[in-house]
Amino acid sequence: VCESCTKPIPLCTDGEFLTVDLNTTHFCCPQYYCVCDPNLCPAPLLNCAEDMKLVKENVSGQCCPTWHCECSCENLVMPTCEVGEFTAIDRNFQSDCGCIQYLCEKDDVCVFQEVSVLNPGQSMIKYVEGDFCYTVECLEEKDNHTGFHTLNFTMVNCSKECDIHQMYTPSPSDYDCCGTCKNVSCKFQMENGTSVIYEEGRTWHYNCTTYECVKTDEGTMILNYSMVCPPFNETECKMNEGIVKLYNEGCCKICKREERICQKVIIKSIIRKQDCISQNPVNVASCDGKCPSATIYNINIESHLRFCKCCRENGVRNLSVPLYCSGNGTEVMHALQEPIDCTCQWN
Repeated sequence: VCESCTKPIPLCTDGEFLTVDLNTTHFCCPQYYCVCDPNLCPAPLLNCAEDMKLVKENVSGQCCPTWHCECSCENLVMPTCEVGEFTAIDRNFQSDCGCIQYLCEKDDVCVFQEVSVLNPGQSMIKYVEGDFCYTVECLEEKDNHTGFHTLNFTMVNCSKECDIHQMYTPSPSDYDCCGTCKNVSCKFQMENGTSVIYEEGRTWHYNCTTYECVKTDEGTMILNYSMVCPPFNETECKMNEGIVKLYNEGCCKICKREERICQKVIIKSIIRKQDCISQNPVNVASCDGKCPSATIYNINIESHLRFCKCCRENGVRNLSVPLYCSGNGTEVMHALQEPIDCTCQWN
């Protein structure tokens, strides 16, 4: 007969369960002991603040750990802001750990279709069917419903009618509703009011100005270059018996001198002889003009032979000229020689 067992059955704590030592089950008083199973530990009842985290601490001789809250600023989640919002410090957030909390605030902008952001005063375009589009403008006043600035919509009809030398080009910008008429050739207006179309690369002259139709990034355009003429003195040309000629399509002048052949010319001269002088200019014949000259290489003497003819008199005659002498107040006759004719003769 088994005597009463004197050793009490142990009381298990949290996380422990009672079990028997299988080696003692045949005894009158088997041995019992507590086994720790962490899965049986109760969940922590602490609720930590946003800026803190729950920390487990194992205690020696105790099955279940103890829990406490520790500061952890990394535990604060940085918010993901929507289009038109920005992150800002939450001034109402209080933290014993000295952490900073951020929140999303609406910026002073307009938000279009939850995609595009416009600043007050900015505008953009949105195309619809046909030639129409509408402009979206961001106003200064705010929309109390959305918290953003107010959007204003305006419908625009874009005309695509261009001049004969132009082609319509849609606007490449999101801020211009209508496109532009881009020059593809050059339209030149003349003084009589008529217009002429010139293709790219063409050059033409008008009123002493050269024009060229050139291509640029903005389209074709007309460049002009005024004709530059060298200095010209028309009075001096005529005084030297030159002839005024036009060149460069009549825009510039040049002095042409006719080459005169050897001939007799009349020159008016005042004749002086000591203190005697002619009372009036006297017509005196002289020789003037060009005569041929040349050089020919002579192989025998290995040198050039020079041939020159001079414009000189071919016979002379006497010409009597009355001269007034101031010394004694008398008049004397003075004899001159003048050519009868002039020809080119060997010098």
